[in-house]
Amino acid sequence: MLVADRIAQLLQRQGAEHVVGFPENRLIDAAARAGMRPIITRTERVAVNIADGYARACNGERPLPCVTQYGPGAEAAFGAVAQAYGDRSPILMLPTEYARDEQEAGPSFEIEQAYRPITRFAATVNDAAAGPQAFRRALNALSVGNGPVLVAVANDVMNGESDDPRWDATSARPRLTLGAAADVELAARRLTEAANPVILAGQGVLWASASDELVELISTAFRMRRKTLVNNLAGWRGLGRDGAIGLIDKAGLPIDVRAEIVTLSQFATILSSSLQNDQ
Repeated sequence: MLVADRIAQLLQRQGAEHVVGFPENRLIDAAARAGMRPIITRTERVAVNIADGYARACNGERPLPCVTQYGPGAEAAFGAVAQAYGDRSPILMLPTEYARDEQEAGPSFEIEQAYRPITRFAATVNDAAAGPQAFRRALNALSVGNGPVLVAVANDVMNGESDDPRWDATSARPRLTLGAAADVELAARRLTEAANPVILAGQGVLWASASDELVELISTAFRMRRKTLVNNLAGWRGLGRDGAIGLIDKAGLPIDVRAEIVTLSQFATILSSSLQNDQ
């Protein structure tokens, strides 16, 4: 069986129903043979944008593999992947790479090396025997939901044969974590007792499908006649319905204004935010 067919079947077992990309990539044909609908775009950047939007819409629960050609195709997709990296969007990039005997001929765009700064995981498969392990690691990194992952497969390897049974293995399920009960109880008590509590909530709330729980928490604080401010959640379901909920939008308020608001609060709670950059 072709390596491309092995990969398509592996992706299908992970719940993928489509692939999106720009030719040429053998995975497009392999996906169609496996019953996955190919979505062909006019540019590679648009393909990545579609995969990015899909990941956000389904909270990263199902992958939409994005495929491109080696060289110019991977170069054209770079900007969109960098944007997804900044937003921690879990997209799966599966470009081909130059054939093995061409990779040292240079000058050429080395995908893994170029993409490492804007992906959570990047690997090149130059041997079909290394493919199962590379994809297992990539899918495990993808399940964390913390940014793009990439596996570049050499063109001759993609078009080659593999009977390795390890391709049939399933990847590990996402690891779930839970805060210590005593810490959660302490934070909840201080939040409800504070005169001017502030909640700074990041994208992790969305990826955890916890928007409703966050709204309930805010509603509880409002019923106790407190002022609650939510950072970086504009546009989420259920938020902003009540005038008592202020939105400190990351792009809308200068950092010094947001810092002053937090300083004036008696207690600030950070929920699912890395506090990167100017946060």
